[in-house]
Amino acid sequence: MEKDEALLPVKKRGKFLILDTTYRSQDAMWIDELSGNYGDAGRTIYVAVIEQDLNNDPDKKKAMDLTGRNIRLKGHDAKGNLKRVALATQIINPEAGLAEITIPRNFYNTVGAYQNAAFEVYGENDNVVISSVPVAFEVYNNHVNAVVGDGKPFSDEFDALLKELETKLNVAIDDMNLRMKDLNSQIDTAENTATGLDSNLRVWTDLVNNKGVPLLDGDNKYSGNNEFINPVKGLMTGTTIQSFRSDAPRQDLNNLKPLRDLYIGSRIQNYYSGNQLINNPSYSDFLLVTSERLSANTVYQTASVVGATDGQVLKRYIEDLDGKTVINPWFVAEKWSEWRSLVPYLTKEWMPRNKDSNLPEYRFEGNAIRLRGRVAPKGVIKKPDAIYNSLTIAEGLPFNASYDQITRQSWDGVHSYALITLGDQILAQRFVNNSHQLVDLDNTLNVQLSGSYALN
Repeated sequence: MEKDEALLPVKKRGKFLILDTTYRSQDAMWIDELSGNYGDAGRTIYVAVIEQDLNNDPDKKKAMDLTGRNIRLKGHDAKGNLKRVALATQIINPEAGLAEITIPRNFYNTVGAYQNAAFEVYGENDNVVISSVPVAFEVYNNHVNAVVGDGKPFSDEFDALLKELETKLNVAIDDMNLRMKDLNSQIDTAENTATGLDSNLRVWTDLVNNKGVPLLDGDNKYSGNNEFINPVKGLMTGTTIQSFRSDAPRQDLNNLKPLRDLYIGSRIQNYYSGNQLINNPSYSDFLLVTSERLSANTVYQTASVVGATDGQVLKRYIEDLDGKTVINPWFVAEKWSEWRSLVPYLTKEWMPRNKDSNLPEYRFEGNAIRLRGRVAPKGVIKKPDAIYNSLTIAEGLPFNASYDQITRQSWDGVHSYALITLGDQILAQRFVNNSHQLVDLDNTLNVQLSGSYALN
């Protein structure tokens, strides 16, 4: 919808935009505060929701009570992609119908006027829409900012659900690992039993040969196929462990011949130490790889690195082993490390808040990174020009965090500030006072770092 097509009048009360739910028109209000440049992020809108007075007098309106309710913004951008934000709303005063909404970067990654948009008031428990107010705004092309995810649908509620599903998947993987450990224990017990049986058989064979007693089936050299009626019958399968050191020929983890030679239901374990392994999925040259042939055409593999301070477990499976083989990519099932210092990566404007405690640190946890500690400015850091402009706390980090993960963090101010991950950088926004005005920072402040952030 273009600006000249938005016919509803725009009314404001101070900085609050009035959302009048009594309109019964398909027309929309053109909101200049929502319009922004391509690539904008963190734009904040203040709204006051009003409704019809209880006596139904058309000339009397009152503030809508937002207790148990919330507000979201949704619409279709210039290309028709659905955009929706609901988790960035802060109810300032529910009885007065006042709220603050922070609009994410995803709303400003397609140039042009939104085809349609509306603020929706909905119930927090049942998600039922109570009222909606059509609005209109535009994304301007400033030819400067490049935006990740250009032209894609976006919903922060869907992203939150996806993170919940990822958490449940990690729990399922942990449960699978526990079951695998129990299976390994059972196999170890079977191997010990088989070793004791083999020793007893050799002793009895020597006794029989020394006394000249004929053997039942004549050929008992145990060099061919043998059947032991009790307690083991049929093929004995176990674990073959091979070691490939730096002096051994260089190995290739995608070599299929050893896997095709495996019996169904059997496994092999190879330990590579300094072998410069080809197609190594890990960061380490010291790797234990277990391969299990589950069926005629499927092999399941686990690659493990366990060090004194860190480690990693990767998994993959190979399909159609005897046909058009598909080697699926490795995925990280587990990753961990000790706490490591963030100090070498702090920018020149920042320093640890304390010398001996609460130092800024990070560590790997699965497919995420966890932060802790406190920092402070080395001197005075002047406030940025706009509330959504970022201050860089750390850069050149030894990990690649997913873009635009935003968490609220505590500091000495009344309002929380926003901590943002951006690849190998940690950024901060919204250091504001009671009046929501940006303030200068100095070295007397405590700025907290915390939370877990997904890795790319």
